[in-house]
Amino acid sequence: MSEDEQNYSTEAGMIISEVRISLVCEDIQVDEITTIIRKAGRIGPNVSGWVYVSPIDQALPIGG
Repeated sequence: MSEDEQNYSTEAGMIISEVRISLVCEDIQVDEITTIIRKAGRIGPNVSGWVYVSPIDQALPIGG
């Protein structure tokens, strides 16, 4: 947990837990998926977290 997250947690009077989800999807699905995550992940009136979207330039298998 970063210092900013600790300060926010202290000010909010609650313990913040952090979850990271990594998804790979087609470009056409990005808006729908990020909308679902933002609705489901909201836990109050303030910003509850962030959704980062970035392209995958290459995916390579390990081993095999």
